[in-house]
Amino acid sequence: MIVVNVKAALPALVVCMSLVPFGAHGADILSCEQKQNLCETQCQITNINDESGLKTCKAQCLGERVSCSISSGAQTAKEAAADAREVGEDFGDKAKAFWEGVTK
Repeated sequence: MIVVNVKAALPALVVCMSLVPFGAHGADILSCEQKQNLCETQCQITNINDESGLKTCKAQCLGERVSCSISSGAQTAKEAAADAREVGEDFGDKAKAFWEGVTK
């Protein structure tokens, strides 16, 4: 028998309900960890007295967390590469200006 701690689940449930009017895009403001916590809370609520269903649902939440983390990491790497490119271009411009100043 699965027992749901309502006090522990209530904050996530409130967040879940507050995102409903915004649709799927409302969840974009949450971190990967928050999305997983919300997903697992929904699993507990929708799978009361169904341990097998709860495990399946939580496994799906974990899969979504991995996917979210990979996407976040890829975005972070993309931003870091863009920053590095800008720094490299700036350095190149300064080196060129320096060299032109020295050779005149």
